[in-house]
Order: sequence, then structure tokens, then C-alpha cells
Amino acid sequence: MIERKAGSIIIVSSIGGLRGSPVICAYCISKAADMQLACDLAVEYGKHNIRVNCITPGLIKTDFARALLED
Repeated sequence: MIERKAGSIIIVSSIGGLRGSPVICAYCISKAADMQLACDLAVEYGKHNIRVNCITPGLIKTDFARALLED
């Protein structure tokens, strides 16, 4: 990408990086780290015309999310 002076990096994170949770605290911390990684990569690679984005979907009904959805 640097040689081409063009590109895009997309990091998939989670809304958990913006909101804390007593149930999945370590997960939320790792998602916050994803967001900071995207910021740092954007600063580093932006000068090479490489775009960096971090998408943060909300809660999706999966087996992993069951603990958050059930009482």
C-alpha cells in the first residue's frame, strides 16, 4: 500500500470499546485498544494516502452475547 500510495485498512471492533460492562470487561478493553490502534495507524499511514477506519457494530444476537441479553 505504501508503494502504491493508496489503500484502506478496516478494523472491526465493537461498541463495547466505548461503553463499559461488568460482564465482559476485558473484551471491552480490547475493543477500546482496537480503536486506538486505528487512530495510530491513521496518523502513521495517512501521509501515504492510506485510509484507516474502525467500525464498531452494536450488540448482535450471538452465543457470545447471550450473557448480555438474558437476565
